[in-house]
Amino acid sequence: MGVKGWLLLLCTAIYVAECDDTVGEPVLENKVHSHIDLPLPDDHDVGHRREGNVFPESTSVPPQGSAVFNGQTEGSGGGRKVSVTEISFDSAIDDLVWCGNDHSIVLLKTQNGRLYRSVDGGKQWTEITHLFQGSSRSESYRVDSIVLSEADKNVVVIIGEGKHHYVSGNAAKSFVPLGYDASINMYLFHPSRPSWALLSSWEGSCFTADNDEDCVHSIFVTRDMGRTFSRVSKYVAQFSWGDMKAKSEDRIYFSKYSLESGDQPKQDGWNNNINFLYTDDFGSNQNIIMEGGNKFLVSGNYVFVAKVSDSVKQTVNLYVSTDNAKTFRRAVLPVELEERSYTILDTSEGAVVIHVGHDYEGGEVEVGNVYISDASGLRYSLSLPNNIRSASGECEFDKVYSLEGVYIANFRDDSGGVLNPRNKFKTHIDGTKSQIDEKRHRHVAHNKVEPLIRSVVSFNKGAEWHYLQPPKVDSEGKPYDCEEGKCFLHLHGITQYKNFAPFYSVENATGLVLATGNVGDRLRFDASQVNTFLSRDGGLTWTEAHKGAFIYEFGDYGGLIVMAEDQRKTKEVVFSWNEGASWFDFNLSKHDLSVNNIVIEPKCSSLNFILYGNRNGVGVAFHLDFSALGQPVCKGMWNADSTSSDYETWRPTDPHGNKCLLGRKLVYKRRKQASECFNGKEFKAAVDREVCVCTPDDYECEIGFTRAVGSNICRIDGTWLMKEGCTSSSIFWTEAYRKIPGDVCTAGWYPPPVAVPCPPHSPLSKGSKMVITTILVLSFIMMAIVYISNNDKLKHVFHNYGFKQFSYVAYAPVNSKRQAQRGGSFGGRFEPELGFIDAEQEQDEPTLLNYLNGSRAAGASQSGTKPEPQQIELL
Repeated sequence: MGVKGWLLLLCTAIYVAECDDTVGEPVLENKVHSHIDLPLPDDHDVGHRREGNVFPESTSVPPQGSAVFNGQTEGSGGGRKVSVTEISFDSAIDDLVWCGNDHSIVLLKTQNGRLYRSVDGGKQWTEITHLFQGSSRSESYRVDSIVLSEADKNVVVIIGEGKHHYVSGNAAKSFVPLGYDASINMYLFHPSRPSWALLSSWEGSCFTADNDEDCVHSIFVTRDMGRTFSRVSKYVAQFSWGDMKAKSEDRIYFSKYSLESGDQPKQDGWNNNINFLYTDDFGSNQNIIMEGGNKFLVSGNYVFVAKVSDSVKQTVNLYVSTDNAKTFRRAVLPVELEERSYTILDTSEGAVVIHVGHDYEGGEVEVGNVYISDASGLRYSLSLPNNIRSASGECEFDKVYSLEGVYIANFRDDSGGVLNPRNKFKTHIDGTKSQIDEKRHRHVAHNKVEPLIRSVVSFNKGAEWHYLQPPKVDSEGKPYDCEEGKCFLHLHGITQYKNFAPFYSVENATGLVLATGNVGDRLRFDASQVNTFLSRDGGLTWTEAHKGAFIYEFGDYGGLIVMAEDQRKTKEVVFSWNEGASWFDFNLSKHDLSVNNIVIEPKCSSLNFILYGNRNGVGVAFHLDFSALGQPVCKGMWNADSTSSDYETWRPTDPHGNKCLLGRKLVYKRRKQASECFNGKEFKAAVDREVCVCTPDDYECEIGFTRAVGSNICRIDGTWLMKEGCTSSSIFWTEAYRKIPGDVCTAGWYPPPVAVPCPPHSPLSKGSKMVITTILVLSFIMMAIVYISNNDKLKHVFHNYGFKQFSYVAYAPVNSKRQAQRGGSFGGRFEPELGFIDAEQEQDEPTLLNYLNGSRAAGASQSGTKPEPQQIELL
């Protein structure tokens, strides 16, 4: 699967956007070459361009019903070959889907709605559009989309642009008509039963004025592989199957309008009249779970629902269930900001990571806060503020899929440009209106100030973040020219995928990450400043793989990397079989093309790639077979690290040098970088696990506390939840740390409680109220006395009682210094010292106390005795 093929799977969003009658409404949803260090034996000019006019310059559309096969090229050099086969299609390539038990069958759809099939991984193609409605009508039939069952990769549904649709149970070898003869908006297979599916359709007068029926969005269910369908419900906004992990996969969740009459309203915002329901009997009984529940996501043991809070302000609250939607509780966030949208980023390893959009107004880029939950999925602490997002909910936040608990993200750094690890996170979000460039070759103007976007990495599931360390030198061996303290690596994320390939990893390529970006003080959007980078250790350290922005793909479980430029037309492919230690290149053909993507079968285990793009308006695909290089299969997995083995052991490490991640020490076996061999199809990555002793890295901040980038100390962010009975002159004891969900460490360091000053807006204590009342009364009495003593009619009263001199008394502020009896007498004017700053702390000033050194003394929790507190900084 290619980089851009993964992009639609990276972020699952609860989001509301406009949608027309034909499009489903959104659901809640997860060149200068570098040096060549290891030349190929015999010949490193791997791919010679073919001589003669083998690749015709003609841009004509291929004959109807068949692809154009222009032959096969083999660049030879002493027996070293990369086999290249070029195929042209009727129009640009729109989609590629791998199907079949071994992923050897590929389906390809073009923008003209033609469908092609390959049985050899994309080397040879046959158009199969004529299978639909018979060859006599193949010209008029257009394919809209290909839907594959995850439960059985042989079951495929072809959705047509009109009313005719087809299903296959043998990986598209043959088809039968689907038993539904109307336009299909969405087709959703059951997660474990390939013959079950849900489909949605806009019915009635949605597409024609001749129909008197109401225009409504309905869902239907089939349990016989599409032969028959029955209606589940009408006026539906969103629908989904349950989840296998929760053993509720046969349940149907959906949200629908409460008023079932007239045309269904177009959902262009959060709506109080939409409710969240479920059915366990395919619609016979529909049970309301939550009124006002507009959008939802079912993920593992969690059910998330966005419930309308204020339809006028367009705000919502997030509710979470962990018991199959029997009970829901509102998610607790540490900030009092309006919640407008959610993106569920991750629900693995026992915790929930969400992105919350708080506002939409102002700013240069769209941002939101990333929060991470405790084990219950209900209490969320701030992990990363100002995370970059797109207007449609995709977030520049991604897992390193081959490692546990490792994230890479981009955020708008509001520290003002100074990279100081003690800078605090700002929790207030200046809402934004995204102006993301949708043109592939458009560059940022040189006179435009680019937003301060920076990249960070976390090795403990978002509990702690670090700026990316840049390579020491670039791919040409030259040091980077950037200011010390502002020299970091910054990578492009998913919101810029039409311009630059985002950071990319796959589960089967251990520790490997590819990305495009730049070294400097911030992320740059000028293509001339963007290069391609590679990490072999999960994002800890990086090397510049190539100058320029490339599109890329992994093969052979990470043993092979294939790239091509995608910022300009090219005919060149570069590849590395030693994880970037050296790069080799060859030409695809004599003629340049615009490369759209490089893709591979879903497991990334093959040596066969498909590179596709456009040339003069015609879709072109190249099948690249690297098995022709003749490399042997790697040996010695059982005795890794020995000189006779092609494998080594590798231990992931965080920026502190800690080899324990999420409480476990992981030891992977992977191919040595210098080994000239391929892992092969049968390769299985081996990993050993060892439980570690707990350290502060195994803990994240509790609600109300945050860590600055580069720091592992949790400090108050000013938004903590006030304890009951807290008064402005007192403190309360609380936990600043909590164990990261999914962390398995034992014993070792345990976070002590911290003493926190009650917020200034807290109620006054009884003692404080008495003191203030006494001061006010005394002040009033003194003012009355002074007034009376200076009144000509009343001052004789004071004279009679010995208070004659009282009228000459002057008053100064408490703790102020007299200026050497300036004026010479009590009757002189008092002039306080201007600009006086006391270097000592006021005795009654709030002090934040914490215990950060050492572990809790034995028995402290039982006796209540607290060790000598140490002062820490209050942000």
